[in-house]
Amino acid sequence: MGNQYEREDAEIDFKQVLAEILASFRKLLLTGLLFALLLGLISLGLGFLKTRDKELTAELNQQNVERLNAYKVEKSSYQKQIRQLQNMITQKEKYRRESLLMKLDASSFYEGDISFYITTNYKIDPNLSMQDPDRTQSVLAAYVNLLGHEDLYQEIYEKSGRDVRPNYLKELVSVGVDPGSGLLNIMIAGDTPELVNTIGETIIDYLEKNKEEVASQICPHDLTLLQNPGFPVTAGSNNEHLAANNASPGANGSSSNPSSASDGSSAEGSSVTSFDVAGKQKSYFEQVNGLQTSLSDVQKALLKLQRPKDSGLTPRHLAKNAVKFGILGMILGIFLAAAAILCRFVAEDPLVDEDGSAKRFGLNVLGGRKRFGGRELFSKLMSQLSGDNGRSRGEEAFYRISAENARAILHVKGESSGKLLFVGHEDELLREAERRFKELFPEEGCLAAGNILSDPDAISALSEGERVILLERRGAVSNRGLQRETEKLRALGKEIVGLMLY
Repeated sequence: MGNQYEREDAEIDFKQVLAEILASFRKLLLTGLLFALLLGLISLGLGFLKTRDKELTAELNQQNVERLNAYKVEKSSYQKQIRQLQNMITQKEKYRRESLLMKLDASSFYEGDISFYITTNYKIDPNLSMQDPDRTQSVLAAYVNLLGHEDLYQEIYEKSGRDVRPNYLKELVSVGVDPGSGLLNIMIAGDTPELVNTIGETIIDYLEKNKEEVASQICPHDLTLLQNPGFPVTAGSNNEHLAANNASPGANGSSSNPSSASDGSSAEGSSVTSFDVAGKQKSYFEQVNGLQTSLSDVQKALLKLQRPKDSGLTPRHLAKNAVKFGILGMILGIFLAAAAILCRFVAEDPLVDEDGSAKRFGLNVLGGRKRFGGRELFSKLMSQLSGDNGRSRGEEAFYRISAENARAILHVKGESSGKLLFVGHEDELLREAERRFKELFPEEGCLAAGNILSDPDAISALSEGERVILLERRGAVSNRGLQRETEKLRALGKEIVGLMLY
């Protein structure tokens, strides 16, 4: 019988352990404070010893100055980049609001095409070993240069009556050249046919007016307009000319743009068939998006830039280190105290849960008193974890329900001879139970026998009756002690009515 309930069957109830830890919260906090004070003082002491080393202090201070200077330089660089990018984005937004090119509807606009044929009447003389160069390409380049002159677009501005900067008018003109054939192609875009006509007619007059100057500077040549002065103006659409716009120039072709546009647009291809409004607008928005991405990247880099720490020997830094180690000590102290409670709980296996112990040793539970009062910190949580919610709060309730449970069990089992004996480790608790049961259970004789594991008189008192109630104070005895009591009582042939846990 004595080997029926082995200790190996015991399991650690971590809910009870946690309840025990919470119940010892003040002890944990005190231990944490002691460790916090200890580690904080150690940190201050070590820091003070370092400050006594003059060479070390000077070296650390110099390192700190260098790090701080590097930090300031890097921070200033990031801030400068941010300002520059913000200004560039602002300028781009202003350009978008004012530019005629940006305001055009890429799917519906007006365009015109002007073509000039340029020839220098160049011929190869077979009688000469050294031939004069063909200056057709130079003449073409001169006209392209003329198409970029500011005075041309000032003149267009005055004739158009549009309240825009002349430079925005320059964006509406694209130039393509073909040196092999001597062709100069000019494509013009606009929001009205009147504007396209004004630009085109002004360009024609301007080139013809400057023909003699080009001839004097480079070589005589013929400038032939391949279309009538009233060149046709058509409703343009990039959707209709995608194939033409994406076509590559010929092997001998070249291209140029008379303007250095503020949107950074590139020159057109050598064979201009349609003004690429959509492409130019797309290029603008890609530039803006690129600037915004760069701005975001620099702003993130600035946020990640950390101010360098000081030498570590200033009073402020020493105090910060002491606080840091103090917090670490607090955590360490609480952890070690909690670990000690856990180890003690595992090693001692205290009797705290009457239900678990009764099941473990085959006992009936007569009654259990609440382990924790209602004023402790975390009392509700501790009650829930420990199983207190189903236990008696006061002594009166504890003894009453225990007596009634004992009465019911004895009634079921029938009459037994002798007194009802109380066995446990605390004589005072046993005598109080004897008194209470005599009041609540007058028909039965009651006797506080004592500690049968260490008191010979208690063993002798067992002869007074066959029925025994085990009564222990919660946490004051181990489950091993309860096991020894039950084994001894059963070995003596006693009937264990049940277990009361105070």
